[in-house]
Amino acid sequence: MELPAKTADATDAVVVTVAASAPASDEAIPVLPSSPFCCFYCLDDGNGPERSATELIAPCACATYIHRDCLDTLRISSRMPNAMTHCGSCGEAYTFLESGEEAEYKRLMRNAQLLRFLFVLGVVFLGSCIIWLIDRGTPKSFNLHWNGMDGQIYDTIGLKSCPRLLVYFLTSLALTAFIIGVVTVMSLCVLGCRDPAMSCYCPGYYDCNCGGGDCGGDAGAFILIFVIVLFVFVGLYMMLMAIVGAFGSTVNRIGQRRVRAVEVRYRQVQNLRPIPATSHVATMV
Repeated sequence: MELPAKTADATDAVVVTVAASAPASDEAIPVLPSSPFCCFYCLDDGNGPERSATELIAPCACATYIHRDCLDTLRISSRMPNAMTHCGSCGEAYTFLESGEEAEYKRLMRNAQLLRFLFVLGVVFLGSCIIWLIDRGTPKSFNLHWNGMDGQIYDTIGLKSCPRLLVYFLTSLALTAFIIGVVTVMSLCVLGCRDPAMSCYCPGYYDCNCGGGDCGGDAGAFILIFVIVLFVFVGLYMMLMAIVGAFGSTVNRIGQRRVRAVEVRYRQVQNLRPIPATSHVATMV
């Protein structure tokens, strides 16, 4: 049975679904919140003061509401390149409200970006040292009796006029950038398959079928096959450099989250549809 809920605005009608009988095992389990306004991320209907972390807001054209801190968590942790400025479901751009001093915000943002750059640069330099050890072997003072590849990497690249360390550094930089690009593309593909429910609205249900599927397992199998093929055809040395590139991608991701965390503190998303002060919901069992 479905009853429309009367609100202060006659044009907005909220429908509360009440289960007339116990659902079958293969049906969706109904959830009846105490309020028609519920955070789709944490399923909590608590609403805090205006512009607080627990305020329920409607940041875009979607029919759902979300807590401000839940939205900030999604914006920080999402791998979507435009997650900070656009809704991942409807694609609408957020409207922002500035909070705090602009000079302090710019200082913290500059420090976070600089720290991210230095960490990634350090990983690239570490990768160049590993490439140097692989190509030239360990110094004789180490007494490890490893001659490496006897300069084959340097000779293959062919930049004889450049210093070896610079060639190794550029090689490590290119490899790190390649790994970051591959991880980003694969993450976007996996997210598009794994999270189809983000683009649909199923009010009052934990388990709703939106016609999508979970292909994260297929992506995981593809990654495993890719690693095995890389190990067999390229060899252990290239695997070590790929690990360095993956480490650089991880460090870059951590730095990106630090930058986003600073941004969400000083740029709050505007609430486009504030919840009415009083609302009445009709229910029947």
